Amino acid sequence: MPAIALDAPAVLIWLPNGTKPTEEHFDVNQSWILEQAVKQAHRASRDHTKRPWIKSDGRIWGEQEIAQAMHGLRALKYVR
Repeated sequence: MPAIALDAPAVLIWLPNGTKPTEEHFDVNQSWILEQAVKQAHRASRDHTKRPWIKSDGRIWGEQEIAQAMHGLRALKYVR
């Protein structure tokens, strides 16, 4: 698995359930740092009518990838 730059720019969007994101969905003016986007998506994912998507470094992350990243961030917290 390639290394992930936690300080890479990222775009976080929310789409209705069942909607797959397109490039146009990520054409927004707000950007995050990847680590912040993952944490925000994880914290705010209690709205079950919409799902988070993150795009960073040309890669689109869905809920499963976001959950895995959050798990990795928690593990890093204990290592540091």
